[in-house]
Amino acid sequence: MERVAYRLGLELKSLDISVKWISAGTDSVERPCDDDWLCVPCWNGIEQRTGIPVPIWGVRALGRLWRELGRVDVLIVHESLYMPCIAAALFAGMRRKPYLLIQHVGDVPYKSRFVSLIVSLGNRLVTSVMVAHARSVVFISAAVRDHVGRRRPDARLIPNGVDAVIFAPASAARRDALRRGLLRDPNRPALLFVGRFVEKKGLGMLRRLAGVLQAADWYFVGDGPMRPDEWGLSNVFVKSHLASAGLAQWYSAADLLVLPSYGEGFPLVVQEALACGLQVAIGSEVAVSLPGVSERVIHLPVDEAGSNTSSWKNAIEAWLDMGDDERAMNALILSDFARQSWSWRAAAEAYRDLLDPDPDHPASI
Repeated sequence: MERVAYRLGLELKSLDISVKWISAGTDSVERPCDDDWLCVPCWNGIEQRTGIPVPIWGVRALGRLWRELGRVDVLIVHESLYMPCIAAALFAGMRRKPYLLIQHVGDVPYKSRFVSLIVSLGNRLVTSVMVAHARSVVFISAAVRDHVGRRRPDARLIPNGVDAVIFAPASAARRDALRRGLLRDPNRPALLFVGRFVEKKGLGMLRRLAGVLQAADWYFVGDGPMRPDEWGLSNVFVKSHLASAGLAQWYSAADLLVLPSYGEGFPLVVQEALACGLQVAIGSEVAVSLPGVSERVIHLPVDEAGSNTSSWKNAIEAWLDMGDDERAMNALILSDFARQSWSWRAAAEAYRDLLDPDPDHPASI
């Protein structure tokens, strides 16, 4: 989410809108920490132990947020159930500043019934209020809009963009070189996961798949409390968080991105992989969230209980058995689709129209 917020901020700045970006400085995100890109300390121990993101800001960080809100015209809030986002919306009301809410996720069905209940109640008691009081509401996927957007028929669906310069298909020679440099064995199929190592990203399903698909190597790029390198599987390898250029290399080297996530919008890594021409296997709920995706990707229902593991296994094996020429043609189709469908500039222009700044006196955000 921080990557999305940062890139959107850059694009808004390129449209001559003054942007002040503030977030916790805990995650590995490609942005500077200076006068326009503020990093404040927070405590994130709950996520480190459970995988459930609950960032806690201190008094000084909240004070900085309060002061910065006094210097801008409009607030953009990414998500509703995080403590700093709730505080930002409250501060905006106290300072009589309008805010635009960008909702990335809906109800997340955690294995713990208690946690699922808390999240569901939070969406009903907090998200619904923030949605109702926002000047404008944006959803990044239809699935999230259907979950929490019923009270705002005027809400917009604006997909995240993708950087077509960084995320683009590699030549055959470049792909071969990347496979030799990144993979343990370039002659074995390489299945890729990119994201946080948490429950809702489908780590349970991935563990079962890695166990039954021993003929392929599995590469996990990211971090989190659920550690794939502790599964005791010789075909599982973990890499740290990477910058965008590093991720593009992995998308070009891999044979398939596998992301059986649930309870979220449309992961940016899926858009990036498709822009690189990499086929993806994702949950059906995610696949139908944006126009044109489900017709072009591998998608199946996600069942964390594991009853459809064999269906995922069969779909992945069918893709790996496909001929090189057919896969190369599919890569061109996928990258062309991504380039035509998603653009950070188009997204920023859509947000600018919602914010409706005076062309002669652009708003500060």
